[in-house]
Amino acid sequence: MDTKTLVIDKNNINNFKSVNDVKNAVINTAENAAKAAENNGEQTKVVKFETSVSTEKANEQKPLTLQDYKEKAINAFHLQAKHNELTAKRQELKEFEITSDRQNATISVTDRNGKTFTSNSPKSIKKLIEFWTEEFTNAIEEVENEIKNIFATKQAAMQPQMSKAV
Repeated sequence: MDTKTLVIDKNNINNFKSVNDVKNAVINTAENAAKAAENNGEQTKVVKFETSVSTEKANEQKPLTLQDYKEKAINAFHLQAKHNELTAKRQELKEFEITSDRQNATISVTDRNGKTFTSNSPKSIKKLIEFWTEEFTNAIEEVENEIKNIFATKQAAMQPQMSKAV
């Protein structure tokens, strides 16, 4: 019985977009070999089937272009504005004062139908402020992580360089 081999090397690895593409190529080659053998009257038997794919090519990154850096800068700028807005709102909540006399704070919620619910319960307002503060803190952390991820890269770290005056 002849052994059929599919060789995938660095020259033709670019034809595959994912590991699944490689696996499918191996499976198709095995199936085609089995059909060809059966058509020739040979018996086929799969004794061992293994796939091993090097992820060396998948881990390579193309160098960033000037456009890539511009897009990262724009994204970072927008995220910085969002971060500043969230931080300011959280600070406003921290400065909000509630006393127990039920006269210094009122909260109103209006739905899209125009119905309004109003409360001046210090306990309820305090709970709502605590909830909002936690929500703003979580949102701020998410934005900070997004900013960090914009500049996270496996390539050499971005180092600002001084341009020489001409």
